Amino acid sequence: MTTAMTERATTSGDDRQLPGETKGRLRKIQACLTARLVEREIPVRLTLLAAIAGEHLLLIGPPGTAKSELARRLRLAFCEQTYFERLLTRFSVPEELFGPLSIKMLEQDKYVRQTDGYLPTAAVAFLDEIFKANSAILNALLTLLNEREFDNGTERVKTPLISVIGASNELPQEEELLALYDRFLLRYHVGPVTPAGFDRLLDLRGDSGVTVDESLLLGPQDLAEIRKSALAVRVPPNVLSLMRALRFYCSEQGIPVSDRRWRKALFLLQVSACTDGREEVSIWDCWLLQHCLWHQPDQAAKLGAWYDERAGAASPREPDRFNRLAAAWEQRLKEDQSKTLHRCNSKGQPLYRTGSGETTTESATSGYHSEKNKPILEAISYSEAHVEGRAGGVAAVGEEVAAFIESAKCELDSLDEVIRGHLWVDSALAVSASRRLEEHVRQANELRKRFAEAEKGFRKLPLEEESDRSIDEPAQQWCVGDHVVFRDDDGYEQTGVVQKVTEVSVTVSSDDHNWCPSVEPNQVLRFVGEDD
Repeated sequence: MTTAMTERATTSGDDRQLPGETKGRLRKIQACLTARLVEREIPVRLTLLAAIAGEHLLLIGPPGTAKSELARRLRLAFCEQTYFERLLTRFSVPEELFGPLSIKMLEQDKYVRQTDGYLPTAAVAFLDEIFKANSAILNALLTLLNEREFDNGTERVKTPLISVIGASNELPQEEELLALYDRFLLRYHVGPVTPAGFDRLLDLRGDSGVTVDESLLLGPQDLAEIRKSALAVRVPPNVLSLMRALRFYCSEQGIPVSDRRWRKALFLLQVSACTDGREEVSIWDCWLLQHCLWHQPDQAAKLGAWYDERAGAASPREPDRFNRLAAAWEQRLKEDQSKTLHRCNSKGQPLYRTGSGETTTESATSGYHSEKNKPILEAISYSEAHVEGRAGGVAAVGEEVAAFIESAKCELDSLDEVIRGHLWVDSALAVSASRRLEEHVRQANELRKRFAEAEKGFRKLPLEEESDRSIDEPAQQWCVGDHVVFRDDDGYEQTGVVQKVTEVSVTVSSDDHNWCPSVEPNQVLRFVGEDD
């Protein structure tokens, strides 16, 4: 069965009293639109937000789940706006959506439609079973949805369209419908009422009888002002970081998201923040992205879980970054603690220990059964500048962790009020967000302890005497091309050619092996041929 409806509100925009606070006004509209609906708060919010942002919403779900009721209620939020509704079939013709051809104009050899009362003159429209649209109406429908324009004969005319609510029991199968599918920025799967809400459903009696106070109705000027203000809403680095990570996740999961959809989704976040009374998009606004990016309904849950894992304080990726930094500093500490030098006698000759425990300058025992002697190694002593540099670096990251913890705690304290007071976000997010923030704080406290232990370890490194050769500053200015004797990390002396010199290292090309170790300056002992 096909139905069509055209309605116009009778209230004049000039006569109504507008509340001073946009957020409070929109909240009252939401309350009116959700009255006597069970478990439909989220789709009502998404429907209204889509209209305010100038976008379209697609509702996927079985019959009898209030999809058409949501669209009919949306029109109640706007003053002096027409409403159009149509059920499409595979046999629907353009005249059903765009109006019949004008016989009078045909007599003048002009191909013009009478559009009054049809989709080209509607502000809010509901198209049921939209993916049954055939190729005869598809191109005109795409232009109308995206550009808000309609080709009527030889003229392209502007339309007053605010938003289209599309509904379907199934997703598009034909490739030619994918462009139409992409025109709906917001998508929501509407299922039957859950067992928890079933009793409330049965308690409903009579007609819904929903009305919105005339003073609350939104007009074209209201929408224009909101959209203009939304363009000035700032997008902070943590939101951009989350969106970049989400784009990578979508790519990994094989979720196709067009560039146009990303841009429109960002503007939707700006509208969300603007209407919520803020000058900057927050991480919590990004909850809406899960309803913008899925291609198959089961992907919505994956995107929601991904968001829940990363929604938190100053930066959603900080705990991971801190964990990587802690591992890196712990590895540096382990390397510094394990570095040794080959002990030498007063003449600078390397010392070895024989199998019997004697000290010698010979690397191997003489005789028929010659055995290598073990080099006598000693821990490297470090300059004060080296130790302070290491410890200071760890301490700086520790201060970042402390600041992150304080930020997370502050956000945790205000979280319930922020989320439950948010115009568009599901209030149930407060529970999972609180749990995740608490986990972030716990992880950060553990990391803080690790950084403190690493700093303590660096400060316990042995310091060299003032007369010792500095490990950070070469005692002799080696030059590229010098033939030198150096001691490798195993304590053995090698010969080679200097390839590169920096303040803290010397790269030497070994004569005996095809390798170029980077050694510290005090491991370069002397020029080749220089007597001890």
